[in-house]
Amino acid sequence: MARCTTRRTVSIDRVKVVSLAAVTLLLASGSGAAAQTAAMQAFGIALGASPDAVMAVLARDYPVCQPARSVFHEVAGQQTESTAELSINPGLIDKDIAAADLCSYSPAGDGISDSVEANFMHPSLAPGQPLYSLHVHREFPDFVYGQGAKPANSFDELRAQLMRRYGRPIDQRRVATVSSAANLASSLGIGKQVRREDQLVRYLWSATGKLSDQEFEYSSCECAGRYVKAVIEISRSATAPKNWYQVLSFTITIEDPAQKAQQDAWNAQWQRTKD
Repeated sequence: MARCTTRRTVSIDRVKVVSLAAVTLLLASGSGAAAQTAAMQAFGIALGASPDAVMAVLARDYPVCQPARSVFHEVAGQQTESTAELSINPGLIDKDIAAADLCSYSPAGDGISDSVEANFMHPSLAPGQPLYSLHVHREFPDFVYGQGAKPANSFDELRAQLMRRYGRPIDQRRVATVSSAANLASSLGIGKQVRREDQLVRYLWSATGKLSDQEFEYSSCECAGRYVKAVIEISRSATAPKNWYQVLSFTITIEDPAQKAQQDAWNAQWQRTKD
């Protein structure tokens, strides 16, 4: 796994909370049309982009991080290695990443961690190797335990940005949950006397389809055509100013199911050949 030039050592009770205005880098400006007609992008990366185009965005926005590059298995007649995936902090969403491997830099500000995972078609399926699946994830410091921290990552502001960018969602869910931040605090034995209310919010933009009742982060959406899905952890606490819901983390998945199915079939065919 690639490493960056910095390491993160952030104490849970000494964090910087930055304005959610920095999140506008994640969501490119758009007309607010429905997802099936709007340009589908996040972190400045658009579905259909080439590996070179995505690498240029990562190099520009994460100058101190070294993107990890995965290549397709060799096949007969292939002269060069072809990029299968480009990523920054892969595994962050599942907490499957060692602290030493985490690039703590984020263009959104101090104390914030990002993950980007971009997957491309094999050149035999599409010569331009278009991006068919993108997962982007951003984690903010937990304001509930920040000493003197002023909540600045308003859920209402993020929701408004999403609606302007992608339009009205075709499906949405909001349920009570125990956030990753609350689980971390519990594992560290802190915040037991702090009352907080955590929720999980999900939105889906697609021509047709619905959110799964089983999965939450990575998508297995039953959708026709390209889709966008957002998963947002939010929290509020009476001990924090204004007692408004603040964003703890959010994940956006953008995917072309037809291209993904093509790539999955190619991968399976290769695997059968190797066996």
